[in-house]
Amino acid sequence: MDEPDNKSEIEFDSDALEFVRVAEDVARRLISHPKTTPRQLCTLAKALRALELMPQWVMNGYITYGVMYRAGTKEFHEMRYLQVKIDDEALSFEDGGSTYDKSVGSDTFGNDPIVLHENGRSGDTSRLTDWHNLFQEFLAMESEVTTEDECAESIFDEVDD
Repeated sequence: MDEPDNKSEIEFDSDALEFVRVAEDVARRLISHPKTTPRQLCTLAKALRALELMPQWVMNGYITYGVMYRAGTKEFHEMRYLQVKIDDEALSFEDGGSTYDKSVGSDTFGNDPIVLHENGRSGDTSRLTDWHNLFQEFLAMESEVTTEDECAESIFDEVDD
């Protein structure tokens, strides 16, 4: 079988495997979350399939999944998010949010993503454990499960196991 044009392979060391392990753990925790919808379950299944196939990059599009936490009042509120993104070039862990203060206005912020890509890593990779711990804290609170699926269904068909 000919390999798709968008699939490439890299060597994974133990640090790279830790990226995949954390991404898998996040997906599995979201799958077992009581507020995860059937549509989100399908997206998470595709994410797990892509992670299972790594170090092959097989995505045709992208998938994101994670949590969003909102708190506050009409006068002051904040939102924080943590998400994993898998695309045809990288596996990344992203976080950020926004705040609103009626007397000042709003502001958004984001940290540099922690990224595993074909050419190595970027961002502060030492933050991966902290990111994972913060995800677990947010999940324990009343956070919303978020997913976005812009990936072709063929991820299940194009690759031999």
